[in-house]
Amino acid sequence: MNSADFDPENPENPEEGGFGLPIASTWRRAQAITIDWIGSLFVATLLLESSFTLLFFFAQVSILTALTGSSAGQKLRGIRIIDVNTLQNIAPLGALIRTFLIMLVIPAVVQTKQGRGLHDLATKSAAVRF
Repeated sequence: MNSADFDPENPENPEEGGFGLPIASTWRRAQAITIDWIGSLFVATLLLESSFTLLFFFAQVSILTALTGSSAGQKLRGIRIIDVNTLQNIAPLGALIRTFLIMLVIPAVVQTKQGRGLHDLATKSAAVRF
């Protein structure tokens, strides 16, 4: 499949221009972000204090997503973040922007009918199951 044929409105169906990979469910994504948040809270409390949780969350999610394609919680829940144009891991800048938008909450909550959040659309990424 040529990534130029990708249809962002229908990412799962390769016959209709999608990339044929299953989009991670909202439930699975919610579990992953909860795991990431609890881990960040634990590390922030252990090293500094709980008021630094958001900083640790941003660092952990953006760095791990850029390097491995998944945050710790996403890895545990079987989710990988891909660039919809290349079907590879998203670029480091994309991971930073995506994580920042997740922290704003609304872009992550508002989703298309295919289950892609506004943060995914803005960074041309998709959370897929592996």
